[in-house]
Amino acid sequence: MRRLLPLLLLLLTSVCDAQNWALLNPAYRYNYSDDGTDTISNQIRVMGVDTLGVDSVLYTLNRIAFLCDTCPASLGGLCDGCFMWVDQPQFLRGSALHTPGRWTLMDPDTLVLLVPPLLGQNWVADPTGTVTASVVALEEYSYLGQLDSLATIATSAGDTLVLSRSYGLVRRDRGEGSRYEGIGVEGPGLGQLLPKPIEYYDYHPGDILQYFHSGRYPNSDGWWSEYYYSTKTIFGARQDSDSGYTITTTRGHYFHWGLAPWIIDGSAIVETKSYLFEPDGFLGALIDSYPRQLIQENEYNYIVSSHGKDANGKYEIKYLGHNIDSWQNYNMVDIQPVMGEQNLHSITNSGSFNEWTQGIGMMKFGYNSYFEPWADQALVGAVLNGDTIGYIYDDAYFFGTVGLNKPFDQLPYHVSNTLCNTELMITSDPAAHLEWTIIDLSGRRISSGML
Repeated sequence: MRRLLPLLLLLLTSVCDAQNWALLNPAYRYNYSDDGTDTISNQIRVMGVDTLGVDSVLYTLNRIAFLCDTCPASLGGLCDGCFMWVDQPQFLRGSALHTPGRWTLMDPDTLVLLVPPLLGQNWVADPTGTVTASVVALEEYSYLGQLDSLATIATSAGDTLVLSRSYGLVRRDRGEGSRYEGIGVEGPGLGQLLPKPIEYYDYHPGDILQYFHSGRYPNSDGWWSEYYYSTKTIFGARQDSDSGYTITTTRGHYFHWGLAPWIIDGSAIVETKSYLFEPDGFLGALIDSYPRQLIQENEYNYIVSSHGKDANGKYEIKYLGHNIDSWQNYNMVDIQPVMGEQNLHSITNSGSFNEWTQGIGMMKFGYNSYFEPWADQALVGAVLNGDTIGYIYDDAYFFGTVGLNKPFDQLPYHVSNTLCNTELMITSDPAAHLEWTIIDLSGRRISSGML
């Protein structure tokens, strides 16, 4: 028995090792940074699990889209000048086959990893036999605040991979110099995590959102009409539930100028809005998206999500776009064939935008066709948890008679800025000849001109 016990312990240790060193866990989402910061640039998710046999499982991984201004059709692009690739594998590849003691990463090429890793172990790492791999380090180390075993694997192709016993791939260094470093794992809740949907619209009594609306639309006379107005929403009583919350809102309107017959200056609309922890539809898909995910916006069009952080460290989600000149922006793709192609295609004559910031909500929403019609809704101010950002007009403009008593000829200009950029927007009566002057905090005259 004394000889049998160590043997049993050795066998149990081997079984534990085989169960650990799992490169992927379908219940986890793995967050990575490609620039050395704490901003999530990539997220690896298991999208499908296919059991091929008793001890063989194929994991299908999430794919991304990306912009490329040097990707003609001859190199695999959708078409010459499309500037967008879709359905592309990420740095970990497109799928992973797990068999006893082995992970085989596939699409577009193949890399074999042996587990559990043994220091000094060497093996052939690709089907052609031209790439070899070896375990060059095996050590205990703290990863995302957890003490774990880490193995460093180097390949003859110049790549380096660091594996964790418990949390998959820690880091991948490519031979050409790029690096993807793990900074968080969703599931166990370690490190940097993408915000929950509720973190984008967690409003409470007394919170305020003020938006500036503008646009152009065809009128009944066959001409185009423009409009400019502001709305102010004040949040009231809130009722929480297991699925989210409902909250009463009072929205007032302040008309600036133009033609918008659906807006009554100084009028207020009281309603109850519902916010879900897990929103459905397109909004839910956008807020719960991973970086550079292709998302269907409507029956025909798709967009690509762009994730990042603002100057205050808050996460923000918007549409990925690429300006190729002063009037075109590739941020949508269409299922309709273009020039005989049979895949998703970039739309060059129209675009849409939808931007959300953690802890604030919707920052910007609308579309631009680069022809006549367009619409824009941008946040210019807010009061959230007692803190004011941007600027807020007095309630009298939205819920009283100030707006009604100040027609445009008495207030011939309106100054606004959005929280999405650093531009200042001044709209004025074309008949009013106004001089503007910019003065810095020291009283120095910086610039001037005429409207």
